[in-house]
Amino acid sequence: MEEIFFSPVAAHIAFGDPIFEVGPELDPNILVRLPIKNSKVEDKKAIGYVVYINQYGNIIVNITQDDFDALGIKVGDYVNLKIGDKTHGDVLEGDWVYFIACNEVLEIAINWGNANEFFQTELNSIVEFEK
Repeated sequence: MEEIFFSPVAAHIAFGDPIFEVGPELDPNILVRLPIKNSKVEDKKAIGYVVYINQYGNIIVNITQDDFDALGIKVGDYVNLKIGDKTHGDVLEGDWVYFIACNEVLEIAINWGNANEFFQTELNSIVEFEK
């Protein structure tokens, strides 16, 4: 999960920017590990938690490909998505896109839209996928 947060720093370093230009030095003793629960599969559902919301409003969830595999969900399958008391069926505009991102966790997005504006998620919001 750290890739989500540290990739901008890695990009600066990869482009040759001096490390001190990336940002101020942090004391590792002041960092706090957030209490993110692990995803799970139960009752024919993959249940995970919001771990990040990016600048486009895409919702990053800790559901993995292994969770989808356990449910038999494949690329192109229709699935039911529930976050809080809302489902993806409530949306009238834009196409919903769900995919396993390069950091190997689920990303939920609306093509040319903002998924988080619809779902109003926050860190540790519960997310359920069902085939």
